[in-house]
Amino acid sequence: MKYELDKLDQFIEANLSIEKLFGWSNDEADLLANLLFIKEEKERIRHAMMIEVGDIEDDRIAQKYVRTHQIRLVYLANKVIAYKEVAMPKVGGFLAKPYSNLCDEVESSLEFLLGFIEKFFNQYFDKDAAITECHLRLIDSELTETLIRFNELSYNEENQPLCILVGTILKNRLAERLDPLTYRQAFYFRELINLVLRIPDNLQKELVYLNFNDPAFYKYCTNKIAFELQEKGGAQEKISYMQFCLKELKQLQTRTNFIYRLDCMNINQWLTDWLIEEIAFHEKTNQPVISMPPAAISRSIELDKLELNLSVGQLGLLASLFIENCMPNHPAHKKIATAIAKNFMTKKAGKGEDISWESLLGKFYKHDKVSKDIVVEILMRMVKRVRD
Repeated sequence: MKYELDKLDQFIEANLSIEKLFGWSNDEADLLANLLFIKEEKERIRHAMMIEVGDIEDDRIAQKYVRTHQIRLVYLANKVIAYKEVAMPKVGGFLAKPYSNLCDEVESSLEFLLGFIEKFFNQYFDKDAAITECHLRLIDSELTETLIRFNELSYNEENQPLCILVGTILKNRLAERLDPLTYRQAFYFRELINLVLRIPDNLQKELVYLNFNDPAFYKYCTNKIAFELQEKGGAQEKISYMQFCLKELKQLQTRTNFIYRLDCMNINQWLTDWLIEEIAFHEKTNQPVISMPPAAISRSIELDKLELNLSVGQLGLLASLFIENCMPNHPAHKKIATAIAKNFMTKKAGKGEDISWESLLGKFYKHDKVSKDIVVEILMRMVKRVRD
């Protein structure tokens, strides 16, 4: 495989680095020659890559070739920006414009080549790689402009709070910058911006389709359903309403290969799981069974257990919450899980389940923070019902 960026790399070092500034010429012919070189080199690289990838039969080799050039182009683009930011305050007045023009032309050519690779070699392009600083600033600018326009959007009363919520999430993401923004995320942001600005009739459904799986949006959806349930009468009416919501949700698919946060579940599946859990909770009983049989009745281990109307999964999360929040410095997690398994038993849909410490620490222990918060809410609701 031939590396095609050597000449471009050498040109940047020879003409844009801080060390070379003092040797700069103000001759217009030199500037035009440099600009022409950049344009011709851009076309040469594009043509050479098309031929090279076309000749490679092994997809793995083709992917390595494309991604090597992608990573290097991002590196060079960021280097040009860094050079420009340091150099511009030091460049003399008559050199400022030609130096800036040359930097801009190089930046534009690098972004063009990255766009070319993404479009023509999409199957090899690394969408989870960081974007260039120039691209990031463009996204930041678009998000900032969108946030300014949020107050001007004519959303109806139902969708206005959701519009504000999306704006807040975007604003926080813009301010945090905890991780580099990837090409996948940049594309998602643009789609999200376009969605909000076109003011759809049902913003919530459109966000589900776009797989906007931010925990705050998930919370908004579940709270909205919970509020509607308060208006319903008996348990059966609530169950019917949730079944209707579940049916609608299953008919609403999410956009393929689209996701806002990689560390959270698909929003459709997330909400589906919540509804299924809520329906199961209402179908079992209105009052959870929490009772400790008197020790005098039997010394059987099973009868001495505290009976909870929880699934094994919920109890597993309860165990993990206890381990992480009550005894954060305790190393013997196995002992804690074993003790919980010995002292509790669960019922799921009326059928008893055996619990082992392996299941508590294995299958059900590793959950994200949001899932744990959900279980806390369920448990607190059950405790409140018992107290009432």
